Amino acid sequence: MMSKKIAEILKIIEKHKNSTVILLFILVLLALAPRLWGLKNNPPLVVDEAANVRDINILINLNTFRPQDFEWGFGQATLVHYPAILLINSGVHDEYLALRLTSAILSVLALVPFFLIMRRHTNNFIAFLTTLLFSYSYFFLQFSRVGWTNIHMLTLSMYLLWCTERAVETKKRTWFMLTGLFSGLLIYTYRAGEIIIIATLIYILIKSFQEKIHLKRGLVNIVLVIAIALIISMPWDITIFSHWDQYTLRERVVYVFNAPKPYHGLFDNASILIYQVYAAIKAFVFMLPHISGGIESQRYLPLTFTTISPFLIPLFFLGVFLAIKSFKNTFHWFIIFVLGLVFGQILTVDPPNGSRGIILLPIIYLLIGVAIFSIYKWYEKRKNLKFILIVFSCVVALLDFLYYIYWMTWIKV
Repeated sequence: MMSKKIAEILKIIEKHKNSTVILLFILVLLALAPRLWGLKNNPPLVVDEAANVRDINILINLNTFRPQDFEWGFGQATLVHYPAILLINSGVHDEYLALRLTSAILSVLALVPFFLIMRRHTNNFIAFLTTLLFSYSYFFLQFSRVGWTNIHMLTLSMYLLWCTERAVETKKRTWFMLTGLFSGLLIYTYRAGEIIIIATLIYILIKSFQEKIHLKRGLVNIVLVIAIALIISMPWDITIFSHWDQYTLRERVVYVFNAPKPYHGLFDNASILIYQVYAAIKAFVFMLPHISGGIESQRYLPLTFTTISPFLIPLFFLGVFLAIKSFKNTFHWFIIFVLGLVFGQILTVDPPNGSRGIILLPIIYLLIGVAIFSIYKWYEKRKNLKFILIVFSCVVALLDFLYYIYWMTWIKV
């Protein structure tokens, strides 16, 4: 009886002319619940949030728009603080709550392009389920509920990736201009966003050759994207090149071969590199727990547990296999994943680090979505298949949220 009612509701939604809008509205409502639960108290406040509040107060007191200044860690521009400042000026007087509400809002906004990307490669139904799973990931929830500025990068990355795929698909100049817009904004944020910019430029170039677009037109599109990105990011670019030592400070600090030795009991660089590859692949390819020695890493990932839900790991492996088979359409996902793994984990201290690995998470779930879609197509004629997939997705999402609540009882900040 329940499966019949759900089937009827699905048919009504699918036939509605605004079915995509309806599904996105439902996703937003479902995603808000775990993000607003105990937001002020969980997780406990971390030092990054206090530093962000100090920056915000300085900007408010200056009473001028200075998006191109260094934030406290020197790796991003103060532009990342302005969404929280907007909330504070709108009446959210608790600065820490404003920080966390900003993260919650931006994380929900990231679901929109994720859904639209997933829909391009599957359909509305599978995109809805995959986005639901992604939104409830305990890894993603942590960045959705804390006043860190990493979430700005993730949200802009999702819009950049969506616009790039749309630009290549439609070949319309407007989409290439939007690609340049989001690339420019992304440059102001957390360094991992540069990986998405590189991947999207490679994607545009290769797709131009694959689809036999005139070389001149393909190069014009790339130049347009780069030109718009540079114009938008120019104030920050000037700050970067005028203070290069400050901008690269964090990069030098986390570079694994600058770490004091012994490093995890190792003294030579060859052994350290082997350890780094092992730790990164174990956590982000095989999705197995790996206990890192870094206190920082424990804020971002429950290192005693798998990177994603154990129920999704087989789907991830299947998705990788299927995406390789359709490599022509998914190679940019692998570029992002490999670059993120190398520069965000292997070459930086104490992997797995969820902060530097957050860029990998959407790709992981896109691959999971590809696997679910294939299962859906294989057994499409089977009765109650949609009901089974809905139940599976809801149960996994709920278990992820319950595990997140449990994680908050022993998290180290």
